[in-house]
Amino acid sequence: MHVEWDPASGAFKGLPQSWAELLPKGTALDTASNNPSAKHITAPPPSTEVKKRFRLWGRRSDDLPTGAVIGVPYNVQHVLHVKPDARTSTGFAGLPPEWRLVLKASGITKQEAVEHPQAVLDALAFHMDGGGKGGKAQLAPRAKPPTRELMQKNLSEAVQMRTDDPLHYYTDMKKLGQGASGTVYSGTDIRSGEKCALKFCPIAELEDLRNEIGMQCLSRHANIVNLREAYVTRSEVVIVMDCMQGGSLTDTLGPGVDFRESHIAYVCKQCLMALAFMHSQYRLHRDIKSDNVLVDMEGHVKLADFGFAANLTTEQEKRASVVGTPYWMAPEIIKACFYIIQYTSNTGLEYDGKVDVWSLGITALEMAEGEPPLLHEPPLRALLLISINPPPQLAESAKWSRAFTHFLSRCLDIDVDRRATADQLLLHPFISSACSREEFSQHVQRMLAARRK
Repeated sequence: MHVEWDPASGAFKGLPQSWAELLPKGTALDTASNNPSAKHITAPPPSTEVKKRFRLWGRRSDDLPTGAVIGVPYNVQHVLHVKPDARTSTGFAGLPPEWRLVLKASGITKQEAVEHPQAVLDALAFHMDGGGKGGKAQLAPRAKPPTRELMQKNLSEAVQMRTDDPLHYYTDMKKLGQGASGTVYSGTDIRSGEKCALKFCPIAELEDLRNEIGMQCLSRHANIVNLREAYVTRSEVVIVMDCMQGGSLTDTLGPGVDFRESHIAYVCKQCLMALAFMHSQYRLHRDIKSDNVLVDMEGHVKLADFGFAANLTTEQEKRASVVGTPYWMAPEIIKACFYIIQYTSNTGLEYDGKVDVWSLGITALEMAEGEPPLLHEPPLRALLLISINPPPQLAESAKWSRAFTHFLSRCLDIDVDRRATADQLLLHPFISSACSREEFSQHVQRMLAARRK
């Protein structure tokens, strides 16, 4: 069912006849009863009955005519009537005022908007939706994706949270850092003597953290940070994980840092093994970047931060939600907007695990050059450039082997069907050039020692 408010006529279009009868005369046009397409409207899915009284335009539910049946709204979409218009200051007509202000401050020029209207709107829609609160091709055929019901059951069983005080079991607490989602400390498990990392998050984040905890618990792999246990207290959620004393890969990077090809190949290999495992389980990480790749002094490399992770299911074998970090983001995620931009009827694209492959390619570029492409662009303009520009390349390709440049091209193919899978990339010749864990350990120790000077 599609209902719109028509400001020109001051009336609703597309209302069912039973709804229109409840409105003052003249406020409903083109009701469903005299609309030929209305016969084909699919009934909403069954929902649990909620026994409560409600008001509709000032009338209680028990005042409604006996023949009127009003269901719960479903599949609601925010429709914007936006059209390209070179005569306006932004290049568009119909932009909401808050969108106009953001676009003017974004660094995107009017000429870019005129030449790439859909790409600009995709980037703008992503940004306005919160900016991050991947084809299906070649997901591992070893098993079918779980049903949504089974996936929810597995997640629920995986999230086992203790209610006692974690400080009864951990000592020697030292603050490692603080981020948007919480504060991280290192500590020692009194029971085993092992070093651990403890992430303290506000209790208000509990519901959001349940998915992160469940996805990480279900993803047990040598190249994924192990979540040991979780606690919930009156004021905090505490997540206990492996302690990766080298910190994030970001701490070993920077302009001028000697990050050799063999080191890049080693990190890519470790990440690909984790991604191949996740994708075989129909799980997506959706936020691969150097900040979420952790290293330790022994040369181990593990993926962390499952806040954006998702599980594909039988009912939904691709995703369409818009998440991630802009500079590492695959073009198809930017285009997976929740808004219907009316002038092209673009409803967004779906994606699967290949979005993680793109992000790994950007991370490989970051290792080679010290930072990801477009890092100095404002985020909104970066989103536009990712969606309209050719794939990024090495600034000085002559410095690097043909195997590495070809590996990057397989990660960063705009055509999702041609983009390689994690399994395929593990067989790429570039990966065979990876250094040993011992050699990478020495590299990490050198880089971190240099940072401390």
